[in-house]
Amino acid sequence: MAEGRYGRTRESQVPGLLEAYQIPCTFSDSLSLAICLDKGRTKEILKLAQIPTPEYQVLAPETNIETAIAFPFFLKPLYEGTSKGINEKSVVYTQDEFVARIKWLWSEYSQPILLEKYLPGREFTVGILGTGKDARVLGMMEVLLNEGGEIYGFREKENYARLVSYKFDVEAALREKLARMALASWRTLECRDGGRVDIRLDEKGNPHVLELNTLPGLHFRDSDLTIIAHSIGVSFVELIDEILRHAMKRMK
Repeated sequence: MAEGRYGRTRESQVPGLLEAYQIPCTFSDSLSLAICLDKGRTKEILKLAQIPTPEYQVLAPETNIETAIAFPFFLKPLYEGTSKGINEKSVVYTQDEFVARIKWLWSEYSQPILLEKYLPGREFTVGILGTGKDARVLGMMEVLLNEGGEIYGFREKENYARLVSYKFDVEAALREKLARMALASWRTLECRDGGRVDIRLDEKGNPHVLELNTLPGLHFRDSDLTIIAHSIGVSFVELIDEILRHAMKRMK
């Protein structure tokens, strides 16, 4: 698993080289990695597959700062990971906030910005293991912010033990909806071996896919996928073993 060096295809660079030399590797191929890193392309494909995702627009640097999407909305870099560029100012409620935030993001990240309709409901991340028809939901958790904020951003992830709580006992009916949606997204984007799907509820409680994490963090204790595994009694060694077994199965 390697993040690469630069650009919107950086997560595909090492897998692409391995594919060129026919060297087997774990996780998704270079195409799926590139698509899922580009949040706009991901949402375009999800919409074609009729999988709910928030209304959105991609704003390239130095273009007109305008949108038909109603306030409030959410702004984040188009192809960053680990919630970079996401903090308490990411939700904007006025035109002045919109202009100030998007100018800062363009300056800081030098890339297009994803504008999404803001969803005020609960937030979940769903862990998935496997590929295609063999993919399964490992587990899921609800993200709860201890300080009463709205955003599960970079600061919260870096300091999750202090700023974030996780709830694992998701009610059965909602759990089934989230599982179906996550698996449908995973299979639609042809993701492989292991990762996560982030989902948020709208004001009516309907789930929408935010993004897919095809190169999930794999810290032995502190990464979301590992936390989900531990919540159902799966050890870090067992988690890695299943990821490897799924990869070896599809390579036969």
